[in-house]
Amino acid sequence: DLELAILTFHENTKTYSIKIDKEQGDWLLAILDIVSPAQREVISFKQLKELYHSAGLKNFDVFWQSRQMSLLRKNGLLLV
Repeated sequence: DLELAILTFHENTKTYSIKIDKEQGDWLLAILDIVSPAQREVISFKQLKELYHSAGLKNFDVFWQSRQMSLLRKNGLLLV
């Protein structure tokens, strides 16, 4: 069975959650610190993709175009 993670994001006026593969969820949580606007160094999309694959995860493009990631972009968490 596929193990899922539920990630919940809180904004000033709303809260939303996504269900995602646990390994992808763990990776996403770790990466959010790296891509935070508070960080001085900007990470490129290519670097992001490389970090995804170096974590042993597959199909970055499918992950990136998923409904869950679309929701994060729509709500301003991810800007590309």
